[in-house]
Amino acid sequence: SDVILVNNTLLLLSKTVSQQNIGNIDKTKVFYVIAPYLEVIGDDLFNKMYNIKYIYAPCVTTVGKRSFMHCFGLQEVGGDQISNIQEEAFSNCYSLDKINLENVENFGRESFECSVLQHIVNKKCVLLSEDVFSGNDQLQSLNFEFLQQFDFNVVSQCYDLQYLRMPNILKIDTIENVPNKTTISVSSDSSEKLKTLLKTNRMFSAYFSALEKEGVQQLHHVKSHIMNRVLYSHQPLEHQIQEKLKGVVLLKAQAIPPRQFSSMRTLNFFYGPQVQHVQESAFKSCLYLKKFFSRNLKKLDINCFSYCLVLDDIDLSKVEELSPGCFESNCVLVDVNLPQCKHIPKSSFISCYPLCQVKGPFESVDPEAFSRCQNKVNVVSEFLKDGDYANCKVGKEIKFQEILVNKFKERRRFAQIINSSKKLSQLAKITQIVRTQCSKMK
Repeated sequence: SDVILVNNTLLLLSKTVSQQNIGNIDKTKVFYVIAPYLEVIGDDLFNKMYNIKYIYAPCVTTVGKRSFMHCFGLQEVGGDQISNIQEEAFSNCYSLDKINLENVENFGRESFECSVLQHIVNKKCVLLSEDVFSGNDQLQSLNFEFLQQFDFNVVSQCYDLQYLRMPNILKIDTIENVPNKTTISVSSDSSEKLKTLLKTNRMFSAYFSALEKEGVQQLHHVKSHIMNRVLYSHQPLEHQIQEKLKGVVLLKAQAIPPRQFSSMRTLNFFYGPQVQHVQESAFKSCLYLKKFFSRNLKKLDINCFSYCLVLDDIDLSKVEELSPGCFESNCVLVDVNLPQCKHIPKSSFISCYPLCQVKGPFESVDPEAFSRCQNKVNVVSEFLKDGDYANCKVGKEIKFQEILVNKFKERRRFAQIINSSKKLSQLAKITQIVRTQCSKMK
């Protein structure tokens, strides 16, 4: 067979793969895809495979319609040969922030709608389709070397867009519909057509916001400040923040007040080493909050992380109390460990599509704790009776391959698998021959 599932890694060892070829694969178990020879990813091939984190496909040139649509957990696409991306191919890939688009000649309609790409560089495309990057709250810059026509509907609802580089633009449309055009600048080598409409800026710093030592040191002189779009403070502020922050650092805070950061769509990380209590709706609808750092977290109030779509880097090892809606509509949590928590209340994990397992010393689980999840969640607890229930089952722990969070600790092992793909292909063929011979002997 040219389709092999090894633990949570799907090996595709042919040049073409259809939905029929992977029809018998349990898609909820697929976290990683290795496709060393695949050239065309067909329409809808991986559509709604919520748990895929990474795909390695160095030979792929075409990505078909809706092929990764609603792959909420997809973070990275490995391959430098992609030239044709068809409509809605990566639409609603809320975690996708790494893909090489330099050689893409065709971007289909809404192909990257609602992704989290921040900086896009392309050296081949001449014309962009409608709404290609629409609804991308993280997009900061576009660098298109040979683009000749640009319609600002391509970046509709991209409220964080700051910089354009387009040296060969001849025609521009619908700039009047861009609400943040006063904050958008263009490179000095962009076309005159573009420079007459927007201010010129020679340089653009494509920095990736992170916690910086200098930002912390300044707190010796001021109560709070913002540096490189990161808020630094000892305690929560008395008012709701209006700035488009990428990160928040609260060094001495023990509790986050209600709605303090709610609906902050640009926020990516929070650092609060002493935080024990996150109050009601504190981070609600921080759609792209990915990392929450505190090793002392104990209590989560109602809706505190609801609609934090991509939050998967969070330490729950000391959490004792959950509340309804605390992780509602999380799109990336798969295996959750709560070693200090005794009760899972109603709707605490409602609409967490990819969630597969929750572990802890639970004494009770509300019947509606996991409602509207894609999977029947496996609950592991020595205090509950094994059995199959409406929205969950209680049983033994399921072992998963290590889940990718920011850094992939298994990269060496993963690279070895990739480098040995030819051997795997040969092994698969030999295995198939042996199976055939054995069946004949029977």
